[in-house]
Amino acid sequence: MLVATRIIVLAQFMKDKLCEEFPELEGKIVMIPHTVKLERRIHDFSNKLKLTGEEFIFLVPAGIRPVKNVTFCLRPLARLREKYPFLRLIYAGPILDEGYGARFLEAIKGLDWVIYLGAVPHENMYSLFNLADVVINSSISEGMPNAILEAMSLGKAVLVSKIPGNEALVTDGQEGFTFSSESEFYSKAERLSREEDLRKKLGARAKKKVILNFSNRREIEDHLQVYKQAMEACFPKNRRSETCCSRL
Repeated sequence: MLVATRIIVLAQFMKDKLCEEFPELEGKIVMIPHTVKLERRIHDFSNKLKLTGEEFIFLVPAGIRPVKNVTFCLRPLARLREKYPFLRLIYAGPILDEGYGARFLEAIKGLDWVIYLGAVPHENMYSLFNLADVVINSSISEGMPNAILEAMSLGKAVLVSKIPGNEALVTDGQEGFTFSSESEFYSKAERLSREEDLRKKLGARAKKKVILNFSNRREIEDHLQVYKQAMEACFPKNRRSETCCSRL
């Protein structure tokens, strides 16, 4: 029977949860955050969507399924649009749950300020993120949301639900804002809509955090180190020598 010598997790909260449930695994668990790989291809969304450049755009990049809770932001943003008529909400992601997808399409039906793009090729996401003023994640559960990490890498302000997966990336008021209720979402979305300097400050901190903590080089080096440790655990030096000699 094969036994794992190392278990790789993406964030500290995952390690903590595993250690809580299985204390005997603590010495085997290694945290290696995943990194950003965003192809910088230019795609003209503004022309396709007939945007004037005056719109304030909230973007929800997520597959349409219950855990992503994508309809959450509709009501508070509808209220906010009464103050800011140029507010637009863009959804980008495939329908992954037929029932929830039907309810989602019904919820946005007739809302001329909401745009649903469907699935967007990953190579076009660079341009879509750059079109947005604020990127939203309203999930009820997450591992570590790659779309938010990508948005942060481009210096975008993010507004995310207060769950462990999001909080692994975003500290409230530092790299973005977190929310745990509709009223909190509304108040923070309103601030982000009104305060350009705040958006820039949060976005700059988010980009710096990604550069410092989520580099491709670091991820590769950490994985190589884990593989080395696993090999050494499975094949101690004396056993490796014996194995090599036996093959001669």
